[in-house]
Parts: sequence; structure tokens; C-alpha cells
Amino acid sequence: MRRFAASAACLVMLGSIPSCGGSAATNERSSYVDKMPPPEEPLVMKTTEVGSYGGRFIIAGNSSPQTFNPVVSTSTYSADITDQLFVSLSQYRLDRQERAPSLASSWSCTDDAMSCTFHLRRGAKFSDGHPITSEDVIFSFNVLLDERIASYQRDYYQMEGVPLAVEAPDAFTVIARAPKPNADLVGIVSSASILPKHVLEPAFKSGTFNSAYALSTPPDQLVTSGPWTLKQYLPNERTVLTRNPYWFDVDANGQRLPYLDELTFLVVPDAEAADLKFRAGEADALVQPSPANAQWYLDHQQEGGFTAYDVGPELSISAMFFNQNIGVDGKAPPVGRVKASWFQNPLFRRAVSMAIDREAMIQSVLSGRGVKSWAGATPGDKLWGALDVPHDDHAPEGARTLFESLRLSDRDGDGTVEDSAGHPVAFTLNVSSGSPAVVAMGNFIRDDLAKVGVKVTLAPMDFNSLSAAVNQSHQYDAVLMGYTRGRPEQPSTRLWTSTGLHPWQKPLAQPLSPEQQRVDELARQIVGSTDYEARKRWLLELETIVNKQAWVIWLPVPIRVKPVRNGFGNVHPSVLSPSAAGILWNGEEIFMKVQALETH
Repeated sequence: MRRFAASAACLVMLGSIPSCGGSAATNERSSYVDKMPPPEEPLVMKTTEVGSYGGRFIIAGNSSPQTFNPVVSTSTYSADITDQLFVSLSQYRLDRQERAPSLASSWSCTDDAMSCTFHLRRGAKFSDGHPITSEDVIFSFNVLLDERIASYQRDYYQMEGVPLAVEAPDAFTVIARAPKPNADLVGIVSSASILPKHVLEPAFKSGTFNSAYALSTPPDQLVTSGPWTLKQYLPNERTVLTRNPYWFDVDANGQRLPYLDELTFLVVPDAEAADLKFRAGEADALVQPSPANAQWYLDHQQEGGFTAYDVGPELSISAMFFNQNIGVDGKAPPVGRVKASWFQNPLFRRAVSMAIDREAMIQSVLSGRGVKSWAGATPGDKLWGALDVPHDDHAPEGARTLFESLRLSDRDGDGTVEDSAGHPVAFTLNVSSGSPAVVAMGNFIRDDLAKVGVKVTLAPMDFNSLSAAVNQSHQYDAVLMGYTRGRPEQPSTRLWTSTGLHPWQKPLAQPLSPEQQRVDELARQIVGSTDYEARKRWLLELETIVNKQAWVIWLPVPIRVKPVRNGFGNVHPSVLSPSAAGILWNGEEIFMKVQALETH
């Protein structure tokens, strides 16, 4: 994986059918011969093993990409693929948990954390053989920062509304300048996918960039900068990638990567079907097995011919969010004025949090393989996840007391509380229909809230529609979603700022409350400092405000197992990403071992 960016994600629950099969079909010795000249300035990868060409790797998930355009993508399923198709200036190595060179062979930053100079790798090329230069980097940032482009990522590259300044003194040097000190400047700049100016500039100039690199784009017209290029896309069935013949990574023997002939993202109807595909030997890995099935995978590794990597508590947050968007120009809020009066009140949200029995949810929905989490950094985050943040855990009597303080009570004895105008306190909770675990959590929340007099209607919907409701139309009452962490080496602050991409409210031009203003101030301090202890203190204060305001209703996070078929080398699954990237972050280094090629 070359970059980390916050994007919507869903938890995945897989079936428990007690059968297992062989290995993904039709892997055979490759006839591939690298006929291209060696890279001028190769990046020599320190892989665990030196591999050979051949084979394919199939990973199963339950959603298709939305687009092949990394700038306008809003879902993890799209990012899993575009991260393979497009390179960035540096990469974050999940095995070593450190930032490493990629398109930029080196970089240096000023002591004031306001400027970084990147030196580009000479001889790097796009998948059509066109050279990658600083012009492409500048073009990529011009696209990202253009307000005509429908990109949620724009806020990454701004500080208090002022964008980064990116310039190129020559073809192989890029300088990024921040308007204020930013300790994460290298990571921020490296979140940008490098796009082919010679291909996409006409669309950018004509105002059609938002539809560029759509799913209908013929593979031979989708020019990429990363280790892979598109070979085939079959809607709701599969996306097949093949190697970029000009990629600049090589192994210790000078052999160009990727090793594999194909990387396939298999789409199945639901999580149960994904589980069946893996156990039948039709997939080599699963995106996200459920905790309910974790023990089965741990117990059946030898006879199943796979390795179940027990990677620990997930780093992505799991939470319930209320729609707190306000009305504009005198119009009613998207949820209407009645519901808005509840959802926008922190005491209401805290009461909802107190009604949820998370320990019972862990034992039931997560089969005991879960932990409570009360902040943007979960207990799986060893750097930022150990903060003792005040929180509202299960306390149904406390929930009733808070409702009564808001004059919400069961006035007619029907078991549902009403407000002072007689409106029953009821709302719809949207969840991802493709994840039984998320649906089960939604049912759990519905039942717990019924015990304190709140009526919840559960409404499952497909993930892409759910993402569009949250990020585009804003037509929802409440949602249960997961959100991926940003760059692991940095604390999570962007989700909380007034201008950030948060599911409960559209980005704001300015804070609407003193609490939001203080959070913005703390986020600036955290971002602008390199003092670890000071940053932890500020982060604790920020997370305390978040929990007192109850902008999110925290839910437990699963302890993850990632099963991968045996017979592949350089496989290093990581909990640092909950999606396919947690397995394929180093996809160009993965190879099929000779004995597997010979037997399949």
C-alpha cells in the first residue's frame, strides 16, 4: 500500500460452513519475459524472499469499485484497487511501520516543518512508457486542489483553508510548502496519487475530469503510474490487474517487479459467499473474515492449506453516527427540525451511547474476539491508542436520566418516549447489507435502545448507496459504519476538525461551537508539533471533547484474523489496514512459490 487516506469502510462478516478446498485455480508457470530496459534508477526492495514470475493471486470481497479515478473515489473498495494502479512520492511500509522511498528516491524537510523537497526517481515511467516527471506531480496537485473536482481529499492538502504550495524547479525536484508548521508534511504530500498529465489534462481543462477513468474506461486507455495496470473489469464480478511493464521496483537480483502475472479482486454477493469461495479453494485470501469465524480459521490451518494470521485489534473505528447537518438559508435540516433537535443535542447522543451494552455485543456479535474502543486510535494502535479517554459506557439508568432532562419521556405508556410536543423518539439506522456483522450490531443497538424507550428501524442497504447517502445526498437519520485510519504514524485528527470529512456533518467553513473551535485549535497544535508527549496531551484533550460532545457513538472493534492460502511468498498481512490493502499492501512483492506453480 502506497498511501493511507481516510475513507468509508464496512465491517465484513463471513460464513461458517465447515468445509475446505484446495487452492485458487489455474496457476501455472509464467511465460513472461521482461523485455524492457532495466530501470534507470531502480528501487531495490528488501523482500523476505526472492521470487519468480508466474501465477495469480485472488482476493474475495463483497463490493465493486466505484471508479478507477483515485481523486474522486470515496470508498475503500475503490482505493484498494487504485492504490495498486497509482504511485505516490513515498510509501508507508506496513511490515516495518516506517515511511520509505517510492517515486521520490529521497527527501529532506526544513526544521520548521513547513517545507519538504522531494527528489524524483529518474527513469520512472507510466504504464504506456511515458516518463514520469515533476510536471505530473504538479498536475496531480492542481487537480486535487481544484474546487471543480469532486474530491473529498482536498482538505488533506489545506491548513485552515490555505492549500499547500507545490512547485517544481526542475523535472526531478518537487518542493511542497505548508502555510503553517506540519509534522506530517511528507505523509500528506505522499497521499496524492500521481496522475498522467499527458492523458488526463484534456479532461481537466474541459471540466470532465470527474468522469475520467470511470469503470467504463477500456483497459488500454487507463494509463497508470503504479506497479499494476488494468487488464479486465467485469461489473459486480471481478477486477483483474496485470503488471506495469515499466515499473521501477526490482528485487535483490535485479528482477523487475511485480512477480505475479495477475492480481484479481473477486466480487461475491455477500460475506457468506466470500467465505465459501475461500473454503472451496476459489480465492487465495479474504478481505475481512468475521470474528465469529476466526477460531475456525485458526483451528483448520493445516488441513485447509492456509495460514490464519492473527493480527490483533483492528485499527479502523466502528461507530454509529447521527446526521447533524444543519439547514442552509432558512431551510430545514436534512432530517427535519424535530429530529435535528434531538440529534444535535450532545446529551441525547450521550444517552444513546449509555443505552448500548458493548460487552454483550462483544460476546455475541464478535464471538468474544473484540475490544472496546473510545477514540479515533483503537487499542490496536500502539503509538496513539493507549490514551485513557473519558467515555460513556453501558448505563441504561443514566440514559433514562439524560432523556428526562431533555423532557423526553413515555407520556402515553406505549413504551416509546416522546418529546414535549408528543413526537415519538424514533429514527432509522442504515447499515451495510453486505456485512452480517454490521447488521447484527445494528440489531443489537435497536434492541438496546428499545429498552430505554427509543424506537429504531434498521434499514440495510448496499455499501456504495450507503456511502453516497452519507457523503453526497446527506439523506439519512443515523448510520453504522467503519472508518479507516489515516497515516498510522500520525494521530487521527482530521476526522474531528470543522473542515474535515466527518459522516455526521458536511465540512464547515468555520466552527459552529466553542467545543468545535477548541478541537480545531488542538488539531493545529498536534499537526504542527514534533513533541510526542505534548501531542499526546493535546490529543487526550481533543478526544475528551469529542466524547463529551458524543459526535460519534463508539462501538467495539474486532480482533482480526486474515487467512491466506499457502504457496505464496512475501505475504505479510497487517492490521494497519482493514481492507484488501491489509494483505496486498506489498502486492508487487508477493509471488507464487515454484512448488505451487508446478502443482497447479
